[in-house]
Order: sequence, then structure tokens, then C-alpha cells
Amino acid sequence: MVKQGNDSLSDDEKNCNLFSPPTSPIFQAQLLELRTQNYQLSDDLRKSTAELNNVRQKTSNLEKEYLKAQKEVDALLSENEMLQGKLHSQEDDFRLQNSTLMQELSKLCSQIEQLEKENRGLKEGKEVPLASTPSSSTVDGELLRLQAENAVLQKNMTGESVRLQGEKEALYNDSRTKIDEILQKKEEELKSLNIRIQKLQGDLMLANQSIAEQKEHLQSQQKEHEMALHALKEQIQTVKTQEMNLLRDQNVALSVELQQRQTEQESLLAQKDDLSSQLQEASRANSRLLEQLTELGQEKEKVQQELEETRKTADKRKAMLDELAIEVAQEKSRHKEELSDVRLQHEKEILSVRARYEKELRGLHEDKNRTEEEIRSQLRDEKARTRELEGLQQTVEELQAQIQSMEGTKGWYERRLKEAEETVEKNTLEHQEHIQKLQQDHDAQLKVNPASLHMPTHTHTQQTPISEAHLNLDFSRLTLSA
Repeated sequence: MVKQGNDSLSDDEKNCNLFSPPTSPIFQAQLLELRTQNYQLSDDLRKSTAELNNVRQKTSNLEKEYLKAQKEVDALLSENEMLQGKLHSQEDDFRLQNSTLMQELSKLCSQIEQLEKENRGLKEGKEVPLASTPSSSTVDGELLRLQAENAVLQKNMTGESVRLQGEKEALYNDSRTKIDEILQKKEEELKSLNIRIQKLQGDLMLANQSIAEQKEHLQSQQKEHEMALHALKEQIQTVKTQEMNLLRDQNVALSVELQQRQTEQESLLAQKDDLSSQLQEASRANSRLLEQLTELGQEKEKVQQELEETRKTADKRKAMLDELAIEVAQEKSRHKEELSDVRLQHEKEILSVRARYEKELRGLHEDKNRTEEEIRSQLRDEKARTRELEGLQQTVEELQAQIQSMEGTKGWYERRLKEAEETVEKNTLEHQEHIQKLQQDHDAQLKVNPASLHMPTHTHTQQTPISEAHLNLDFSRLTLSA
């Protein structure tokens, strides 16, 4: 399982390093130069677009002012036409009044002529009746009155005609001067607007020309950048091939080291089997000692039965039994010390194997985390490069696929670690249940054999470490297999 994890990790590192950027100073200098040129060109293009927008804004403002001036000129022309219409209407009214006055004057003149004819006829007549004198006097008075009225009317008519003519000329002159001033002012404004429009059109043409030149310059620089990028891609490909070869060599070295570790693990497993066999032999020796102890107990009972017959023989046998008990106790203590030493050594070996396994597992996790961090940093670099050069989209997609595969590998490691923890917990529970079962069996044996109360206590103290050591061996074997 560790071998599979190392193989998958080495494959992921290999695939990740395929897309890692080369760290040569020449490539970095060329990339920095291309970035500075790209920034300068983008700044120039931004400035040109800003100037073009300003020129367009000025042109639109001038067009708005021109339209406003045109509207003012149209309003002044319409006002001039309205004043001319008023002048024509006043002239028509004056003509109408003049014609009416002339008609009345002609009527008065005809009446005056008729009266003069009648007067002359009356003066030339020989006979004038008396009754006609008051009528002639009234006619003369009427004639004088009419003549006076005619004179007044003629005077009023001439004054009115003079006044109307003066007002007409004054209005005409005022309107003409105002119209001339307005037209002159608008012509000057139109001339200035035309000059400004021509100037802005020239500026716009120059700006368009400069923009076209900058576009050509940018296109040429873009072609140069594409050529440089192509060359850099070739350099990257060569560096990638070199790194691939280096990674293959490293993979071979790691596989050799993994095989060595596997052989070491196999040797440790063999040592563990030897220790388990030694423990089994010790347990068998302990069982033989227990049999001997039971036999001694039986002999002790026989000696107690014959104690009344021969105390001296019993005392001697008791002394022999005491010596034998001392020897047995010494043998038990020595055997217990050997078992404790074996157990301590076995626990040390188990702890060392477990520490080594945990160290390797932590190393794998650290390598995985470091690889993930490198991949994330490389992904950030690749994203920045795609924003700047806009040409390595496929590489970014492949890196994202690599990250997804690494996340899958991470999930696989986490699942395996969780399974191993569950296996350890399960084995611990089984171990505790097995110990409880052994204790129950031992208690049952104590209840069945009450006569041997003194001796099974030592057997219990000896059997329990053996069973615990055996269970610890089984637990370590399960841990290593997990």
C-alpha cells in the first residue's frame, strides 16, 4: 500500500513538474522585458484612446454649439421676417388711410368746385331775388368753413404722411441695422466655428493617423512577441524534457529505495515471527512448569497425610519442599524477568516500527501537502501568465486537471488513513475483549481448582504477560498490514 502511494505521488509530481515554468535567468529576463513592453504598449494605447475620446468630445461640443448658433440665426431671420410683415401691414394701413383721405378730399374738392360754380353763376346773374341773399350768405359761410376744414385736413394729412414716413423709415432703418448687426455677428461666429471645426478635423485626422501608426506598431510588436513566445515555448519544452529525464532518474532511485525498505520490512516481519515463536516456546515452558507445580502440590498433600506417622521424615521432606519452592520461585522470577525483557524488547520494536510507519506516513502527507502547495503556486503563476500573454489556456486546463487528480489522491490518502484508524480501533477492542475473556477463563479455573489457590496466582501473573505480548504481536502485525 505504501508502495502504491509512493508510485501515485511520484506520478503526480512528475505530471506536475511537466508544466512547471523553467527557472533560467535568460527566460525570466526575456519574460520581464516582454511584460514591460506589453505594459508600455497598453499605456500608449490607453493614452491614445483617451486623446481620441477627448477630440471626439470636443467635436461633439462644437457641433452642438454650431447647431445652437444655427437655431439662433433661424430665430433672428424669423424675427426679421415678422418685423418686415409688420412694416408691410403698417404701409398697407397707411395707404388705406391715405386713399380714404384722398377720396374725402376729392369729394370736398368736387363740392367746393360745385359751390364755386354756383357762386359764379349767382354773381354773373342779373337778377338776384331777395330771398336768395340769406342762402348765398350761408353758402359763403359754408364754403369758408369747408375751405378751412380742407386746409386743416390737408395740413393734417401732410403732417400725418410725414410722420408716418418718418416712423416707417426709422423702423426700417432700425430693423435693417439690427438685422445687419445680427447677421454680421453670426457670420463671425460661423467663421470662428468653421475655423475651429477645421482645426478639430485636422487634429482628428492627426489622431487617427497616430492611432493607425500605433496600431501598426502594436501589431508588429505583437508579431515579435508571438515569435519570442514561440521561442520561449521551445525553450520550455526542452527544459521540460530535461526535467522529465531527471524525474525519471529520481523515480528509479525512489523505487530502488522503496524496494530496500520493503526488504527491511520483510526482515522485521521475520524477526517478529521469530519473537512470536520464542514467546510460544516460553508459554510451553510455562505450561510445563505449571504441570510440575501441580505434581509438587500432589506430593505436598501426600506428605501432609504421612506427617503424623513420621515427623522427622516430614520435616526433612518439608525442608526439601521449601528448598524446591525457593528454587521454583527463583525459576519463576527468572522466567518472569526474561518474559518482561522479551516483552519490553518486543514493545520497543513495535513502537519503533509504528514510529517509522507514522514517520513515513507523515512524510508522505508532508510531501503531498508540499506538492499541493507547489501546484497551487504554479497554478497562480500560470494564471498570471495567461492573463498577461493570453496564449497558455491549454496548459492551465491541464494544470487544473492535475490539481483535480491530486485532490483525488488526497481523498484516497484520507480514506486509507481513516480505514487504518478504524482497523486500529477495532483491533484494540478485540484485544480488550480477548483479555477480558482470558481473565474470565482464569477466574473459572480458579473456581474449579480451589486446592491450588497458592500456585495459580503465579501462573496468572505469568500467563497474562504472555497473552498480552502475543496480542501485542497480533496488533502490530495488523497495524503493519494496514
